[in-house]
Amino acid sequence: MDAVADTLGWNARMLHRKVVAACGYSPKYLQRILRIQGVIRAAQSCPGTPRLSDIAAAFGFTDQAHMTRDFRNVTGFTPRAYLDQADSGVGRWLDDAWVEAH
Repeated sequence: MDAVADTLGWNARMLHRKVVAACGYSPKYLQRILRIQGVIRAAQSCPGTPRLSDIAAAFGFTDQAHMTRDFRNVTGFTPRAYLDQADSGVGRWLDDAWVEAH
């Protein structure tokens, strides 16, 4: 977080206040949310049943159990339970809108 704050010309406390004001989460928790969103997108883009251990490694988790703990903390579900009931099309318009804008 210090590196991000330095890049923006802020101190860590100012970064924390601005992120909380913008989205209601601390920068660290927002980072966890974004990481879990990446895991979800990666898993949904895999053909068949994704290997969660491979996805955990790709996203820098120590192991699959570490990813599962973070996933459950953020979503309330294990990755497998979430993926079994999630609609892979939900939120895709955000991805499409971002691609079109850039």
